[in-house]
Amino acid sequence: MTTTRLAGVYALGNFDGLHQGHRRVLAAAQALAQTLDTWPGLLTFAPHPRQVFQPDAPPFLIDTPLVRDRLLAEMGIAHVRTLDFTPALAALSPAAFVQDVLHATITPKGLVVGAEFCFGKDRAGTAQDLQSLCAPLGITVETVSLETAPGEEEKLSSSQVRAAIRQGDMDCAQEILGRPWCITADVQHGDQQGREMGVPTANLALGDVLRPARGVYVVRCRLEGRDAPLGGVANFGTRPTRDGLKEWLEVHLFDFKGDLYGQTLWVEMLHHLRPEKTFASLDDLIAQIHKDCETAKAWLQQNAARPRKTLGQKHGV
Repeated sequence: MTTTRLAGVYALGNFDGLHQGHRRVLAAAQALAQTLDTWPGLLTFAPHPRQVFQPDAPPFLIDTPLVRDRLLAEMGIAHVRTLDFTPALAALSPAAFVQDVLHATITPKGLVVGAEFCFGKDRAGTAQDLQSLCAPLGITVETVSLETAPGEEEKLSSSQVRAAIRQGDMDCAQEILGRPWCITADVQHGDQQGREMGVPTANLALGDVLRPARGVYVVRCRLEGRDAPLGGVANFGTRPTRDGLKEWLEVHLFDFKGDLYGQTLWVEMLHHLRPEKTFASLDDLIAQIHKDCETAKAWLQQNAARPRKTLGQKHGV
């Protein structure tokens, strides 16, 4: 945790996925910042609290910090502050967190949180407590409802996004996120089997990012320094017909020739074509891969007119 004093209005929370509920909070932070004649920012935690309390849990993060920060920049949020989430920080009472961390270290002019925001030891502090504790310190606190519609009980949440991704339901994930789910990672060296089968692939390891349903996906990809996106097909799984040993996201780009090793690839997961399966022979696998490519190209053509916000475009809040 740094001790640099910065004023501003911060949207406060984990913000994993930057879904449309989060964007309401960010929009409110921007509006409050304008009212208070300052700038808007994001105040978040790293690692994610779940990684501290459940260190052996499977990977669950929706976005890498790289994706998050690029989305924030496109939304007009340039200031990002990260609190080091430790057991000591988690053990602070709500009052101590406000006084010793927010007031003494961050010194915000204002804070904006979701209505269900909880903080402090055992998550004992509520959004209302935050308002009460911050008021004497001159910190304005606003809360934002994350309900799907006024009066509805269902809340927009990162949990909904994770559930959709784990099921391979990319349409549902996109509806909540307000944009396609994007995986970004550096291209690694593989075993060249895709090239030998006539479908060279870029191999990506997902790291701490959530695992989608295994199988084949229609994707749209961006390379750093290249304006136009490239369509493609990707397989996520362990390649059971070949070795079944290592988990990869293997991406085949249409109409692309070149060396991608070491480059950062941004992969937007658009549509789940089929689940992972084991084939009787390598020839059967090759035949299916070529069918998958044709199906993916047809899907991209049929959905070309469908509006899909993407990284590299402005994402309104």
